[in-house]
Amino acid sequence: MALQLTKTDSFALTVQVSIPTADPKKPITGSFVATFKYRNRAEREELIEAMKDGQLSDAAFFESDVLKVDGIGGENGETLTSDQQKAAVLERVELCQALFATYWEHMSGAAAKNSRTSPRR
Repeated sequence: MALQLTKTDSFALTVQVSIPTADPKKPITGSFVATFKYRNRAEREELIEAMKDGQLSDAAFFESDVLKVDGIGGENGETLTSDQQKAAVLERVELCQALFATYWEHMSGAAAKNSRTSPRR
């Protein structure tokens, strides 16, 4: 059966994360799903160059290309809206770093050990 291509405006990735706690042997581990804006080859190359040159910050990329976040609950177990989940990812360095590493690993095909948080690092 041939691969059937479909036009899409977005794609989702599962982001694995480990958050340190007071006990270094017991981190909080889990995952969430981030939905990203789809970029064609030329748009991806422009994005990479803009980030390398410092024209686009990680936060600006996050606002423009992260469309939705699902799978994160509140600190007291409450259900968070997608916007609240996006804010939580941007606020928590471990979540944000995991999101960027997952995105760039997917885009470059690099192994996790070789991936970088963003192109300018």
